[in-house]
Amino acid sequence: MFRKIPLMIFLVIVSTMSLIILTLYIQYTSEMTVQKEKLKTESEVFQSEKGNIEYALSGKGQPVLMIHGAGGGYDQGLLLGQAFMPENYRIIAISRYGYLRTPLSDAPTPDNQVDLYIALLDHLGYESVHVVGVSDGGPSALKMSINYPNRVKSLTMVAAKSQTPPQLTPLQEIVFGKVFNNDFIFWCVTKFAMEELYTVLGVSKDVQSTLSEEDE
Repeated sequence: MFRKIPLMIFLVIVSTMSLIILTLYIQYTSEMTVQKEKLKTESEVFQSEKGNIEYALSGKGQPVLMIHGAGGGYDQGLLLGQAFMPENYRIIAISRYGYLRTPLSDAPTPDNQVDLYIALLDHLGYESVHVVGVSDGGPSALKMSINYPNRVKSLTMVAAKSQTPPQLTPLQEIVFGKVFNNDFIFWCVTKFAMEELYTVLGVSKDVQSTLSEEDE
């Protein structure tokens, strides 16, 4: 009898954990379905000889090509553009290779990515634009200024890659190699461990304590 008690406790723990995970996964699936459908309604896909590219437009004025980082597609570009750009600019937010509805190319080089940007700008009728490269959007932003200097009014790099990044710490390896590569795990982190995620991304808890809701 006494031997069965630890087994029963173990089964109860496993059953409880399984139920919790199942409940979370159902909630995650529901939220993801809503978000994916929403993303499709706020953008368009341009089909060119260079390939397909997803994009969205926002605002009026001087055109700004927003090249997003690893944390999203065109939606990240729109978010950053609307948060930080003045009102008299028109945001052209794209999804890079492999993000959202822009397919991953067989040769996803920065040079080929830039050719796709140019095809989109030609389609939209923009001769030249301001270019903003964020994080992993840095290489193609730089390449655009090098390969097509006459099409670039200005180049702004926001925490953007311009060279091979330094080796990741063990904690960063776990976060960027495991957490960021699994939608369900990342969703759980955003629900229950945002403070820790902010810390890993470089926003210390001291800084977090000073943030208003708008800042967050």
